[in-house]
Amino acid sequence: MKKRIAIIGAGISSLLAYSKATDSKIFSNFPWPSSVNPNQHHALDFIQSYSHHFDFLMHIKFNTKVVGIEYGVSDEELRSWRLWNGDGTPFTSQGKWKIVAEDILNHSTEVYQVDFVILCVGKLGDVPNIPKFPPNNEPEAFHGKVIPSMEYAALDYESVAEFVKGKRSTVFGFQKSALDIGMECTGANEKFYAKVDEGSIILKKSPSFNFCEEVILVNGETAPLKADLVILATGFAGEKMLKGIFVSPTFQDFILGSSKEAIPVQGSGSSPNS
Repeated sequence: MKKRIAIIGAGISSLLAYSKATDSKIFSNFPWPSSVNPNQHHALDFIQSYSHHFDFLMHIKFNTKVVGIEYGVSDEELRSWRLWNGDGTPFTSQGKWKIVAEDILNHSTEVYQVDFVILCVGKLGDVPNIPKFPPNNEPEAFHGKVIPSMEYAALDYESVAEFVKGKRSTVFGFQKSALDIGMECTGANEKFYAKVDEGSIILKKSPSFNFCEEVILVNGETAPLKADLVILATGFAGEKMLKGIFVSPTFQDFILGSSKEAIPVQGSGSSPNS
Protein backbone atom coordinates (compact mmCIF):
# COMPACT_ATOMS: atom_id res chain seq x y z
CA MET A 1 0.00 0.00 0.00
CA LYS A 2 1.32 3.41 -0.94
CA LYS A 3 2.19 5.76 1.87
CA ARG A 4 1.61 9.49 2.06
CA ILE A 5 4.89 11.28 2.65
CA ALA A 6 5.46 14.92 3.57
CA ILE A 7 8.79 16.50 2.65
CA ILE A 8 9.36 19.77 4.47
CA GLY A 9 11.77 22.02 2.61
CA ALA A 10 12.37 22.90 -1.03
CA GLY A 11 16.13 22.73 -1.48
CA ILE A 12 18.56 20.18 -2.88
CA SER A 13 18.04 17.70 -0.04
CA SER A 14 14.28 17.77 -0.62
CA LEU A 15 14.83 16.94 -4.30
CA LEU A 16 16.94 13.96 -3.29
CA ALA A 17 14.33 12.90 -0.73
CA TYR A 18 11.60 13.11 -3.36
CA SER A 19 13.69 11.02 -5.75
CA LYS A 20 14.25 8.37 -3.06
CA ALA A 21 10.65 8.37 -1.82
CA THR A 22 9.30 7.89 -5.35
CA ASP A 23 11.99 5.30 -6.13
CA SER A 24 13.10 7.25 -9.19
CA LYS A 25 16.49 7.88 -10.76
CA ILE A 26 15.70 11.39 -11.91
CA PHE A 27 18.99 12.96 -10.86
CA SER A 28 20.96 10.53 -13.04
CA ASN A 29 18.73 11.55 -15.96
CA PHE A 30 19.49 15.23 -15.50
CA PRO A 31 23.26 15.51 -15.05
CA TRP A 32 25.16 18.66 -14.25
CA PRO A 33 26.50 20.37 -17.44
CA SER A 34 30.10 19.22 -17.82
CA SER A 35 31.13 22.54 -19.37
CA VAL A 36 30.16 24.60 -16.30
CA ASN A 37 32.55 25.50 -13.49
CA PRO A 38 29.79 26.19 -10.97
CA ASN A 39 29.19 29.11 -8.67
CA GLN A 40 26.10 29.78 -6.55
CA HIS A 41 24.23 31.30 -9.49
CA HIS A 42 24.82 28.22 -11.66
CA ALA A 43 23.65 26.00 -8.80
CA LEU A 44 20.41 27.96 -8.48
CA ASP A 45 19.84 27.82 -12.25
CA PHE A 46 20.40 24.05 -12.21
CA ILE A 47 17.90 23.48 -9.37
CA GLN A 48 15.28 25.59 -11.13
CA SER A 49 15.84 23.84 -14.46
CA TYR A 50 15.70 20.44 -12.79
CA SER A 51 12.47 21.29 -10.96
CA HIS A 52 10.76 22.51 -14.13
CA HIS A 53 11.98 19.56 -16.22
CA PHE A 54 10.49 16.95 -13.88
CA ASP A 55 7.41 18.97 -12.88
CA PHE A 56 8.64 18.99 -9.33
CA LEU A 57 7.03 22.38 -8.66
CA MET A 58 3.53 20.94 -8.91
CA HIS A 59 4.21 19.00 -5.70
CA ILE A 60 5.41 22.03 -3.70
CA LYS A 61 3.22 24.38 -1.72
CA PHE A 62 5.07 27.69 -1.77
CA ASN A 63 4.45 30.58 0.63
CA THR A 64 3.59 28.00 3.27
CA LYS A 65 5.06 27.72 6.75
CA VAL A 66 4.84 24.59 8.88
CA VAL A 67 3.70 25.72 12.33
CA GLY A 68 3.07 22.36 13.97
CA ILE A 69 4.09 18.70 13.66
CA GLU A 70 2.57 16.07 15.93
CA TYR A 71 2.75 12.28 16.03
CA GLY A 72 -0.36 10.25 16.80
CA VAL A 73 0.79 8.67 20.06
CA SER A 74 1.06 10.06 23.57
CA ASP A 75 4.30 11.41 24.99
CA GLU A 76 4.15 8.78 27.70
CA GLU A 77 4.06 5.96 25.17
CA LEU A 78 6.73 7.58 23.03
CA ARG A 79 9.11 7.86 25.97
CA SER A 80 8.69 4.16 26.72
CA TRP A 81 9.94 3.08 23.28
CA ARG A 82 13.45 1.80 22.70
CA LEU A 83 12.60 1.12 19.04
CA TRP A 84 10.44 3.40 16.89
CA ASN A 85 6.76 2.44 17.15
CA GLY A 86 7.87 -0.06 19.78
CA ASP A 87 9.09 -2.59 17.20
CA GLY A 88 11.37 -0.60 14.87
CA THR A 89 8.92 -0.31 11.97
CA PRO A 90 8.41 3.11 10.35
CA PHE A 91 4.62 2.77 9.91
CA THR A 92 1.67 1.69 12.02
CA SER A 93 -2.06 1.86 11.51
CA GLN A 94 -2.51 4.34 14.35
CA GLY A 95 0.76 6.30 14.20
CA LYS A 96 -0.03 9.11 11.78
CA TRP A 97 1.72 12.45 11.61
CA LYS A 98 -0.38 15.62 11.74
CA ILE A 99 1.11 18.67 10.05
CA VAL A 100 -0.38 22.14 10.48
CA ALA A 101 0.66 24.53 7.72
CA GLU A 102 -0.02 28.25 7.43
CA ASP A 103 -0.41 30.16 4.17
CA ILE A 104 1.74 33.22 4.86
CA LEU A 105 -0.15 35.31 2.29
CA ASN A 106 -3.70 34.98 3.60
CA HIS A 107 -2.85 33.51 7.05
CA SER A 108 -5.16 30.53 6.59
CA THR A 109 -4.17 27.14 7.99
CA GLU A 110 -4.52 23.63 6.64
CA VAL A 111 -4.03 20.29 8.40
CA TYR A 112 -2.46 17.27 6.68
CA GLN A 113 -2.26 13.68 7.88
CA VAL A 114 0.67 11.69 6.53
CA ASP A 115 2.45 8.40 7.20
CA PHE A 116 6.00 9.70 7.10
CA VAL A 117 7.74 13.07 7.49
CA ILE A 118 11.11 13.95 6.00
CA LEU A 119 12.69 17.17 7.29
CA CYS A 120 14.84 18.82 4.63
CA VAL A 121 15.23 22.23 6.22
CA GLY A 122 18.92 21.91 7.04
CA LYS A 123 20.47 23.87 9.86
CA LEU A 124 20.35 27.08 7.86
CA GLY A 125 16.80 27.81 8.90
CA ASP A 126 14.83 31.02 9.15
CA VAL A 127 16.08 31.83 12.66
CA PRO A 128 19.30 33.89 12.62
CA ASN A 129 21.88 33.39 15.35
CA ILE A 130 22.17 36.85 16.89
CA PRO A 131 25.04 37.26 19.38
CA LYS A 132 24.19 38.43 22.89
CA PHE A 133 25.21 41.98 23.75
CA PRO A 134 25.52 43.90 27.03
CA PRO A 135 22.60 46.19 27.99
CA ASN A 136 22.53 49.43 26.00
CA ASN A 137 24.97 48.00 23.47
CA GLU A 138 22.51 45.95 21.41
CA PRO A 139 21.91 46.57 17.67
CA GLU A 140 18.94 48.80 18.63
CA ALA A 141 21.40 51.34 20.07
CA PHE A 142 23.06 51.80 16.68
CA HIS A 143 21.78 54.64 14.48
CA GLY A 144 22.77 52.82 11.31
CA LYS A 145 21.18 49.74 9.76
CA VAL A 146 21.75 46.25 11.24
CA ILE A 147 20.45 43.14 9.45
CA PRO A 148 21.12 39.39 9.63
CA SER A 149 22.65 37.78 6.57
CA MET A 150 19.40 35.97 5.72
CA GLU A 151 17.70 39.32 5.05
CA TYR A 152 20.59 40.33 2.83
CA ALA A 153 20.44 36.99 0.98
CA ALA A 154 16.72 37.49 0.28
CA LEU A 155 17.49 40.53 -1.92
CA ASP A 156 17.99 40.15 -5.65
CA TYR A 157 21.22 41.26 -7.34
CA GLU A 158 19.98 44.72 -8.29
CA SER A 159 18.51 45.37 -4.84
CA VAL A 160 21.76 44.31 -3.15
CA ALA A 161 23.81 46.71 -5.25
CA GLU A 162 21.45 49.57 -4.49
CA PHE A 163 21.22 48.67 -0.81
CA VAL A 164 24.98 48.78 -0.10
CA LYS A 165 25.99 51.46 -2.59
CA GLY A 166 27.79 54.35 -0.96
CA LYS A 167 27.58 52.84 2.53
CA ARG A 168 30.39 52.06 4.94
CA SER A 169 29.61 48.39 5.44
CA THR A 170 30.80 46.06 8.19
CA VAL A 171 30.25 42.31 8.02
CA PHE A 172 30.61 40.19 11.17
CA GLY A 173 31.36 36.52 10.60
CA PHE A 174 34.25 34.43 9.30
CA GLN A 175 32.79 31.67 7.14
CA LYS A 176 31.81 31.58 3.47
CA SER A 177 28.64 33.67 3.79
CA ALA A 178 30.53 36.51 5.48
CA LEU A 179 33.29 36.47 2.86
CA ASP A 180 30.80 36.36 -0.02
CA ILE A 181 28.82 39.26 1.43
CA GLY A 182 32.00 41.25 2.04
CA MET A 183 33.03 40.83 -1.59
CA GLU A 184 29.58 41.81 -2.87
CA CYS A 185 29.43 44.89 -0.63
CA THR A 186 32.82 45.98 -1.88
CA GLY A 187 32.06 45.09 -5.49
CA ALA A 188 29.08 47.45 -5.45
CA ASN A 189 31.40 50.33 -4.56
CA GLU A 190 34.96 49.44 -5.55
CA LYS A 191 37.36 46.65 -6.52
CA PHE A 192 37.68 44.19 -3.65
CA TYR A 193 41.18 42.74 -4.03
CA ALA A 194 42.76 46.06 -4.99
CA LYS A 195 41.30 47.68 -1.88
CA VAL A 196 42.49 44.78 0.32
CA ASP A 197 46.03 45.21 -1.03
CA GLU A 198 46.07 48.93 -0.30
CA GLY A 199 44.58 48.46 3.16
CA SER A 200 41.24 50.18 2.59
CA ILE A 201 39.40 46.97 3.38
CA ILE A 202 40.21 45.61 6.81
CA LEU A 203 39.89 41.96 7.81
CA LYS A 204 40.05 41.52 11.57
CA LYS A 205 39.61 38.66 14.01
CA SER A 206 37.87 39.64 17.23
CA PRO A 207 36.08 37.67 19.96
CA SER A 208 33.29 40.22 20.44
CA PHE A 209 31.88 43.61 19.46
CA ASN A 210 29.29 46.08 20.76
CA PHE A 211 27.10 48.78 19.31
CA CYS A 212 26.98 52.47 20.18
CA GLU A 213 24.94 55.23 18.54
CA GLU A 214 27.34 56.16 15.75
CA VAL A 215 30.11 53.56 15.95
CA ILE A 216 30.92 49.91 16.65
CA LEU A 217 33.31 48.95 19.41
CA VAL A 218 35.42 45.97 18.35
CA ASN A 219 37.18 44.07 21.12
CA GLY A 220 40.95 44.49 20.75
CA GLU A 221 40.75 47.67 18.68
CA THR A 222 41.67 51.03 20.19
CA ALA A 223 39.62 53.12 17.77
CA PRO A 224 35.87 52.75 17.26
CA LEU A 225 34.66 51.60 13.85
CA LYS A 226 32.41 53.94 11.89
CA ALA A 227 29.76 52.24 9.76
CA ASP A 228 26.44 52.91 8.06
CA LEU A 229 25.47 49.26 7.58
CA VAL A 230 26.20 46.15 9.66
CA ILE A 231 25.45 42.65 8.35
CA LEU A 232 25.51 39.82 10.89
CA ALA A 233 26.74 36.69 9.12
CA THR A 234 26.89 34.89 12.46
CA GLY A 235 25.11 31.73 11.50
CA PHE A 236 21.68 30.31 12.18
CA ALA A 237 19.83 28.82 15.13
CA GLY A 238 18.13 26.08 13.14
CA GLU A 239 17.51 23.94 16.21
CA LYS A 240 15.22 26.65 17.61
CA MET A 241 13.16 26.60 14.43
CA LEU A 242 12.82 22.80 14.58
CA LYS A 243 11.94 22.81 18.26
CA GLY A 244 9.27 25.40 17.64
CA ILE A 245 7.35 23.33 15.09
CA PHE A 246 7.14 20.12 17.15
CA VAL A 247 4.16 20.05 19.51
CA SER A 248 5.45 17.22 21.67
CA PRO A 249 7.94 18.15 24.44
CA THR A 250 9.54 14.76 23.87
CA PHE A 251 10.34 15.56 20.25
CA GLN A 252 11.57 19.00 21.30
CA ASP A 253 14.02 17.26 23.64
CA PHE A 254 15.11 14.98 20.79
CA ILE A 255 15.82 17.99 18.56
CA LEU A 256 17.82 19.88 21.19
CA GLY A 257 19.77 16.80 22.19
CA SER A 258 18.71 16.49 25.81
CA SER A 259 21.12 14.27 27.73
CA LYS A 260 18.12 12.53 29.30
CA GLU A 261 16.54 11.55 26.00
CA ALA A 262 17.42 8.86 23.45
CA ILE A 263 15.74 8.83 20.06
CA PRO A 264 13.90 5.52 19.44
CA VAL A 265 15.72 3.61 16.72
CA GLN A 266 13.99 2.60 13.50
CA GLY A 267 14.74 -0.96 12.41
CA SER A 268 17.13 -1.46 9.50
CA GLY A 269 15.89 -2.38 6.07
CA SER A 270 12.75 -0.22 6.22
CA SER A 271 11.90 2.11 3.36
CA PRO A 272 9.38 4.99 3.28
CA ASN A 273 7.73 3.53 0.19
CA SER A 274 7.68 -0.07 1.37
